[in-house]
Amino acid sequence: MKRVYTADTRALAWHIKNVLESNTVEAEVRNDTLHSAQGGIPVNECNPEVWVVHDSDAETARRLIEEQVESGLGEEKQWQCANCGETNFDQFDICWNCQSEAGPEK
Repeated sequence: MKRVYTADTRALAWHIKNVLESNTVEAEVRNDTLHSAQGGIPVNECNPEVWVVHDSDAETARRLIEEQVESGLGEEKQWQCANCGETNFDQFDICWNCQSEAGPEK
């Protein structure tokens, strides 16, 4: 297994995993629940990571990720949930973390 991406948010890590798997690259997300450990361990060790299952898929995965980032994935509008504070992509009207509806200020 090889790490191919370190994300800023859980949502982004899972999105990248889904992009890879839709292109037949087996992947998994690691560290997606370590955000609660920040402070006890270094913050850069808590970021969610995307790993490919087969080392031979690493280059394909990096190319697919680069295409996603260049296509503006990092610039996509986001909103913060008023209930739990989680960041959500603008295309969603319900918070992925607590299922609260987005307010009109979204």
